[in-house]
Amino acid sequence: MHSCPSCAAPLDNEGMCTSCGALTRGLFRGLDLGTPQLARAVANGLDFYLLLGVPNDADTRTIARRFRQLRVLFPDDPRHLAPGPARRLELLELAGRTLTDPRLRATYDDLRAGSAADLKNTAQRCAGCAAPLPQEATRCSFCGTLRPPAPQPPDAPPSDDGPPPSEP
Repeated sequence: MHSCPSCAAPLDNEGMCTSCGALTRGLFRGLDLGTPQLARAVANGLDFYLLLGVPNDADTRTIARRFRQLRVLFPDDPRHLAPGPARRLELLELAGRTLTDPRLRATYDDLRAGSAADLKNTAQRCAGCAAPLPQEATRCSFCGTLRPPAPQPPDAPPSDDGPPPSEP
């Protein structure tokens, strides 16, 4: 019996940790996944539970098993896939990675619960040092640079005189 590289607990026959639920097969090695990516998925209306076909209260083992069932439908080397199936595989891997990692799943569920709230996955950055600026800050707390002025809407709507006259 092998042990989990994360927590040293024993692995079951499918390569899944019995303690932390980690998958040890290395399926998600190249994915950069964090709160901005999850927020973007929630803001775009992606439902990972629906994508995998599992209920919202499914345990990690059930989700991992369903992910493996769906992953088998794609080739091992996805470099030669057409753009449509490649995107489907990317979404499937994103859903599998998110829902089988307890920390990412909790973040995803929190974002889904608060999806009516305004989700922001970009930050305004300081022009001097590129540090993120809080919404209420007038100066950068790191370098003291003033916040850039916000773009102002035009005073009046554009006139509807039609296209400009053509030159003779």
